[in-house]
Amino acid sequence: RMIKYPKTIELEQMWCFKDDWTPTRSDDWTGTWLRVKQDVVVRPDPSMVIAIDYKTGKKAYNEIKHNTQLRLGMLGASFRYPAAETFIAENWYLDLNDHTQFKYTRAQVIDSFEEFDKRLRTVTTCVEFQPNPSAKTCRFCPFRSGEINQHTQGTGDCPYAASL
Repeated sequence: RMIKYPKTIELEQMWCFKDDWTPTRSDDWTGTWLRVKQDVVVRPDPSMVIAIDYKTGKKAYNEIKHNTQLRLGMLGASFRYPAAETFIAENWYLDLNDHTQFKYTRAQVIDSFEEFDKRLRTVTTCVEFQPNPSAKTCRFCPFRSGEINQHTQGTGDCPYAASL
């Protein structure tokens, strides 16, 4: 059987984008704004992209985070493959012998552009990082007050610990 569309599978790809979402080379260290790692990308024809992300460990309580990662990958795929109209994103939970699948149209993928663009620009342009203290995030900090573990006491030097 002759293959009409030979480039159908890509493994371990690093997709890189400039800050205007234009795809760029993975060795473009000065022009790259965003990197998206893809485990497997299958393109049965130019109109379809199937991306598979391998997962190990827990699925429970990670579904939203994992789906967000898939959606970002599909957004990258929409810029990388402008002829694609169907986008299928899958998480393969290897330890659990389980998988999830989401199917998107190009319009659905593009609908997430503003959300991701805003979030990523916030992360990549932030120069001030305000502390977000909580009992959970500060429990092992050496600057908190009180016992950190049975062998270590915190210094109490953290000005934000008072708000806990």
